[in-house]
Amino acid sequence: MTAAVSSARHRARERATELLVVPAEVALAGVTLAAVVGLSRLFEDASFLAPLVVLAVVGHAAAAACRRAGLSPPAVAGVATVVGGLLATWLLLPSTTWNGLPTLETLDVALTDIGSAYRRFGQVVAPAPVEEGFVLACAGAVWLVVWFSDWAAFRLGATIEATLPAGAFFLLGGLLGAPGHRVSTTLLFAAMLCAFVLLHRTNRQGRSASWVGGGEGSGTRALLLTGGGLALLAACSGALVGPALPGARDAAIVDWRNRSGGDGTRVTVSPLVDIRKRLVEQSDAEVFTVRSTSREYWRLTSLETFDGTVWSSGGSFAEADGDLPGRSTVGKSRLVVQQFDVSKLAAIWAPAAFHPAAVDPGEAPLRWDRDSATLIIDSDLEDSDGIAYEVVSEVPDLTRVDLERPGVPLPDDLDPGLTELPPGFPADIRELARQITAPASIPYGKALLLQDWFRDNFTYDLASVSAGHGQNAIRAFLDSRRGYCEQFAGTYAAMARALGIPSRVAVGFTPGEVDPTDPDLYRVRGKNAHAWPEVYIAPVGWVPFEPTPGRGRPGAEGYTGVPEEQAGEAPGPSVTTAPTTVPAADPGAAPSTLGGGRLELESEAGPVQPGHTGGGPSWPRWVLAGLVALLLAGVVYAALVGLARWGRRRLRRSRARSAEERIHVAWLEGAESAATLGPAVQPSETHTEFAERARPDLGEAAPPLADLAELATVAVWSGGDPPPDQADEASRLSGEVGEHVRHQLDRRQRVVTALDPRPLLRR
Repeated sequence: MTAAVSSARHRARERATELLVVPAEVALAGVTLAAVVGLSRLFEDASFLAPLVVLAVVGHAAAAACRRAGLSPPAVAGVATVVGGLLATWLLLPSTTWNGLPTLETLDVALTDIGSAYRRFGQVVAPAPVEEGFVLACAGAVWLVVWFSDWAAFRLGATIEATLPAGAFFLLGGLLGAPGHRVSTTLLFAAMLCAFVLLHRTNRQGRSASWVGGGEGSGTRALLLTGGGLALLAACSGALVGPALPGARDAAIVDWRNRSGGDGTRVTVSPLVDIRKRLVEQSDAEVFTVRSTSREYWRLTSLETFDGTVWSSGGSFAEADGDLPGRSTVGKSRLVVQQFDVSKLAAIWAPAAFHPAAVDPGEAPLRWDRDSATLIIDSDLEDSDGIAYEVVSEVPDLTRVDLERPGVPLPDDLDPGLTELPPGFPADIRELARQITAPASIPYGKALLLQDWFRDNFTYDLASVSAGHGQNAIRAFLDSRRGYCEQFAGTYAAMARALGIPSRVAVGFTPGEVDPTDPDLYRVRGKNAHAWPEVYIAPVGWVPFEPTPGRGRPGAEGYTGVPEEQAGEAPGPSVTTAPTTVPAADPGAAPSTLGGGRLELESEAGPVQPGHTGGGPSWPRWVLAGLVALLLAGVVYAALVGLARWGRRRLRRSRARSAEERIHVAWLEGAESAATLGPAVQPSETHTEFAERARPDLGEAAPPLADLAELATVAVWSGGDPPPDQADEASRLSGEVGEHVRHQLDRRQRVVTALDPRPLLRR
């Protein structure tokens, strides 16, 4: 009767704890998801979130399925690799697949994006626009976190160790993230962490302990209710009390986020990335006024480097006061005088008509880069809001005749990078550019045909097209034939380079609205933000074109054939009205140096030496690299040890042909398990002697080990092959020894045992 009651209690305890396995798995997934949500402090918007959430959920489900199916470590590694690769491709690189399967283009685009993200990591300051490379890197990290934490939690039974990968991931977001949402993200992570620890520990305790008085179910419920209440109280108390503690809101002791390094460098966001926000969210905001002798495009800067993800630029800036070095053309031009009063530009640029020839900065210290024809404010100012200055520009006054000059070579000092495209740029897009421009034989003719092809075959659409101008965005733009100036300008410039024509992307504003009381005063608003391509045509120089329907550059109709036009001025049927909300940004949108993060400014003492950054010391980049390297090394080491153990076990069992050999293998495995708690087998002692010597340390594992030693002794000295049922019994006893030993190990001992390579070296 006593045995029956004990058995019933044991079964009740097993049922109660089995019910906690799934909640513990869900809670572990919640820990990973909370760490993913914590990354929101790194990015400007939440467009990165959906693919990472899908990866985390599917990853935990796949890991649980592999455990329930009893898959071996190599099989689990294979499942993780295949499922992870397919998910990342479908979620982040769908345009590179063939019938849904990854291709070589998928790998090439992924490596290009990740390489670009790595180069920008030390330059970008959060919150940064979402970039494909950063999302891919985060996706890989999430996938590693999922499988490592599941392995530690449900294969090793290590509660705390299972939370370390997600904890490191969350800590990374906290170290590098922007100040916002600190309390909410930390509270979410703490709540998920407490829930998992409570459920997982309760599950393990229910498997290895008995509740007093036979109240197994009530004991589990009591632990869950009490622990859950304490965990909730601790999390809420931390969220409420922590921010109120003395010094919580003080400046950091080591302010490595500070961007004013004093070394002449600047960190900024590409104006091309910023266009959509201005067009939609800030459409009616007046960014500056300009009194000018003629209507012009007010240019901020040009972006001459394209890496497949983003157009970016960098330059060496000297003091700007009086005449400016460099001229835009050697052809005809006209002088335009402008007086700017900047109010809400919220950027480091000082707009001007292309090409500035002289500037009177007034009280605003300005700097000048001749290569990109860009004016910016000095590093002492955060942005150009509130400044007033005067610019005299030499504006090209060109006709077709000026540009139709065949056979004129490019100047020797022109940067050859102005015709470069990233490796792996799609060959079919190159071929499309050649087909479009085949009727022309000179650069101007090709540039004009390319402009007209976009204007005649594409629709201006700000409502349904996401931000972005990388290769994926180009592909989507060419397929849908819908987009706004960001796609028109970026795609035009890339296709011009495919034809060997030097090109770059200019960013700025259309003329704006004329003040009703002053015909020379233009009020420029966010809705006037614009991007257009510039191509270099010898011997004239840089020539702007206008591929965007509904837009037309003032004074350029003589060579573009496009009359002046801007948003709100008879846009025509092809223009789609902008919505009042902003769609999620494309992962291709990214910060950069003037597009990628850093400007090298030239001070009076000379150019700033390479390697300095305005964002403070570069150690966060190496901290991240070190953390990732350590995580990868730990995962690889654990996988190798696990594979070695599994391989040795399979090899031993496959070589055991006879019953005697099977009993010997069972003894080896049982003795190795026993050595985890007690002494190792000595070559001079018999099976029985080892079992007796190890008995005080083994607890519940001692009786099955003694029975196994007796079977092994009989097999050695019987003089014949034992019956097969004795080999089966030996295997059962060996497994029972291992099970009892595992139940007696705490979490630290389980991890140490699983990662200890020394048993693999013993004969």
